[in-house]
Amino acid sequence: MDENCPPSTAALSDAELALRYQDGDERALKTLLSRYRPLLRSAAGRYRLRGGDYEDLLQEARIGLMQAAAGFAPERRPSFAAYVTVTVHNRLRDAVRRDQARSQRLLSEACSLDPDPAPDSGDDPVTVLPDAVLSYQSRLLGGEPQQALESERSFEAVMAAVFERLSELERLVLLERLAGHEIDEIARHHDFSRNRVSGALARSRRKLRETLG
Repeated sequence: MDENCPPSTAALSDAELALRYQDGDERALKTLLSRYRPLLRSAAGRYRLRGGDYEDLLQEARIGLMQAAAGFAPERRPSFAAYVTVTVHNRLRDAVRRDQARSQRLLSEACSLDPDPAPDSGDDPVTVLPDAVLSYQSRLLGGEPQQALESERSFEAVMAAVFERLSELERLVLLERLAGHEIDEIARHHDFSRNRVSGALARSRRKLRETLG
C-alpha cells in the first residue's frame, strides 16, 4: 500500500476514486495523484517549455489528471487509465502550444519593419509585425507560413540567424524585451540609461529588419 494514500481510499479502484472525487472527496484525488505519479512524471518529461520548466509541466499533468477524474463517466469510458493518459497528454500539448504561441508573439513584436520612431517621440521601438516573421520562417523551411509558425525548428532558426548579427548588449536587451520587460525596467535592472537600452533595441530592430527582410 502506498504510504501517501489515505487508508480509507487506498483499496478503491480508479473508477471508484474518480466518482468519490466528483462527490467532493479530496482524499480520493490524493490517492489518484499518488497512484498515477509515475505516469505524470513520465508524461511531463516528454515535453519542453521555453518559458517554464519541468515542475510547470508536472503541474499541468496533475491538472490533467484532476480534469480526467472530474469528467470520468464509467458508462462511457470503461478504462480510467486510458482516459487519464489521453487527458494528461492533451493538457501538456495545450501547454506547449500556448508557450510556443507566446514565444512567436513576442518575437513578432520585436520584428517591426516600420521606420524608427523619432528620437523624442518616447515610443517603444518594439512594435508588432508578425507577417515578416512568418514569411522568413516559410522561406527557411520551404513550407507554408502557417506550418512554419507551428514549427519549433523554424523559431530556433530565426533566433539563430538574428543573434548572429547582434552585439552582446543588443542580444541582452532584446532577450529581456522578448521576456516581456519594459525599457525602463531593463534599464533599472542592469543599471543602464534609458537611452542606452532604447538605442540597443533600435539597432536590434534594424538588424532584424535586415535579417528578415
